[in-house]
Amino acid sequence: GEEGGGQLDYWFSTVGSAKALALGAVTLGMLLVGSLALFAITGRPLFGEVVWAALQGLGVESSLLEETEGSNLERAVSMLVSLGGLLVTALLMGLCSDQIGEYMDGLRAGKSEVIESGHTLIIGASDKLLEVIRQLSLANESEGGGVVVVLADESASKEDLEEQVAEMEGEEAGGLKETKVIIRTGSPMVTSDLKKVACSRARAVIVLAEGCPSDSDARAMRVVLGLVNGSEAPAGHIVVEVADVDSEDLIQLVGGDKIETLCAHEVLGRLMVQCARQPGLSSVWESLLGFQDAEFYTAEWPSLVGRTFEEVSYMFPDAVPLGLARRCRPASSPKSPGEGANSPSDGSDLEVLLNPPGDEELLEGDQVIVLAEDDDTYEPVVAAPGLQGQRSLGVPSPGPPPMVSPKQVGPERVLLLGWRRDMDSLLGVLDEWVAPGTEVFIYAPLAVAEQREVLEAEGFDVQDLMNINRKIIHDSGDMLERRSLEKLPLETFSSVLVLANEASECNSLQSDSNTMATMLLVRDIQRKKREEALQEDGIGFGSG
Repeated sequence: GEEGGGQLDYWFSTVGSAKALALGAVTLGMLLVGSLALFAITGRPLFGEVVWAALQGLGVESSLLEETEGSNLERAVSMLVSLGGLLVTALLMGLCSDQIGEYMDGLRAGKSEVIESGHTLIIGASDKLLEVIRQLSLANESEGGGVVVVLADESASKEDLEEQVAEMEGEEAGGLKETKVIIRTGSPMVTSDLKKVACSRARAVIVLAEGCPSDSDARAMRVVLGLVNGSEAPAGHIVVEVADVDSEDLIQLVGGDKIETLCAHEVLGRLMVQCARQPGLSSVWESLLGFQDAEFYTAEWPSLVGRTFEEVSYMFPDAVPLGLARRCRPASSPKSPGEGANSPSDGSDLEVLLNPPGDEELLEGDQVIVLAEDDDTYEPVVAAPGLQGQRSLGVPSPGPPPMVSPKQVGPERVLLLGWRRDMDSLLGVLDEWVAPGTEVFIYAPLAVAEQREVLEAEGFDVQDLMNINRKIIHDSGDMLERRSLEKLPLETFSSVLVLANEASECNSLQSDSNTMATMLLVRDIQRKKREEALQEDGIGFGSG
């Protein structure tokens, strides 16, 4: 009854070979019934001959019908057996078609294993994915392209991601630079899925933050635990994006020296403060931090050991030496014979010395930090020690550095529009850049009392500020309402920082839309207030 039908449905949905087993059972059943019926009707002495005749009928051959010259009953049974053969053949064709279709669907869904090695593995498909792929393709251009494998969550659409990558490949300005991108779906916590993307053979692994900060960092910790201690542990470098700076220590504790954490939220906050202090700096950062133009590289050059940094500064005609990356402790093991001069360190035990004194000598294991077009476009031209060696390279002496008087900047008025996560950290960075006596105003959707409570809970104390006026002015209101923004003295602020609100950061599209709308409103209000001020001073607009 219904119970038997339910068990049959469950069997078909859970057993992968259910269709093949059902086809075999139907075939054997029809063969047995047909053979017994023909044996009883025809009276043939050998049962094997009857079974063979029934098999011919199931094979939809005409031999059985041609041989049945007997009674009408014998013909009827033969006809039924042949019709059964048609059914078996149709089932067999359907089964083959389903198997081929499932195989093709599996290929389309990304269930096959990646056969590449030495590739870059990206775990996660956040809104940063396409830009990371773009930068990796630029980095691989000098090597004739590379392979990037993406392991996206099973909820992501592989077809949509492949379409977006195909659009990047078709871009006129650049494209993917011969870099091959492979998309797979699965969970980075499942060993079979990590094996599917050849994690153990990856040159480097990038773990992107996805979703809300708390959930993202918890996921990152589980991913790191699986990568470091699992059977598919990669031999290459692992970089983990952390959403909350407070989670860095915990994730670093789980991964140890095998991983490097990066809190993009904190870095962007620092860059935003610097760009607000120096207009145009954002274009400089965009050029330096991408692979489109010149970028930073580190390499170890044994031939430069014992030279001073002043001498080294003249030995790179196609690069600009900026500093040294020095090991904090001796290397545990010597380099392997196949490891060249440009082989990078994992970065976990390096101390960065930017713009060191000219008499700083290079030690064994030191890496020179340079700004260059690519990692294969520069190398040192070794000369004799001292100033005479510099002259032998044809490099003129630059002479003494020019005397530059620092620009004197007085107190300012800075407006922070919005409430950002880690607001205390942003205020601390801003305090390092402004002049003493600077006033800071915070206007955010959060109630004023709640703003102060959050800062206090984060350990922020205005008494620790060195340059910002210790009386920060708080206000609350709607950042998307023009009437609310018009009440603010926007024309009096030297800098306005529009922040992405913490309440909407889980939805990046909504957050960006709100930030852009606020920025446009602020600009329009500032423009109109400036025009009104000029009109009050007797300066008109649009008059002959």
